[in-house]
Amino acid sequence: MWRFGWKPGRGLQGTDLEAVLVSASYGTDPLVRAACEAVREGDAEAGATLLVETREDPEARTYQAEALGRAAVDRPDEIAGLVGEGADPADAMLWLGHALLARAVTLPSGGAGAGQADRKAFEAALHEARDPLRESARLNPDDAAPWAALQTVAMGLGSTRNGRRPGPSRSPGRRTCTRRT
Repeated sequence: MWRFGWKPGRGLQGTDLEAVLVSASYGTDPLVRAACEAVREGDAEAGATLLVETREDPEARTYQAEALGRAAVDRPDEIAGLVGEGADPADAMLWLGHALLARAVTLPSGGAGAGQADRKAFEAALHEARDPLRESARLNPDDAAPWAALQTVAMGLGSTRNGRRPGPSRSPGRRTCTRRT
């Protein structure tokens, strides 16, 4: 069946497998990957400067904020401290919201094996991520990145357009019916 001399037990020759594989969590842009690695090592300024450069490109800004949020999932206090160090509050709140959102996604979300406590913890984490994203949207209403993240939060909370969760009608007696005469 393997005609070309490849043996299943033999690894690839001539390539370093770690160098070939690209982690999907930080994307493929080398600048974003370098900034994310710097953030993971403790340099939060690298992420702040990257967000400043993408204010005019909403797609790149959203992409970079998500990647930086995943890189800083264990460092939300350092991101919040950037505001005191002189960073733009809208950028810092956007990044903090994405970091808290990335942290919420790592929690059990209430599937078949999760209990009520897991679901409540997941919802509390999403509510915690929503506050800085709302603040970022308030500070910079023309920025699309916080709104995209807020949509993700709303989907995680199960919200609908009018603020209610979908489900059965709360008052089935109020349904209109026609009367036959």
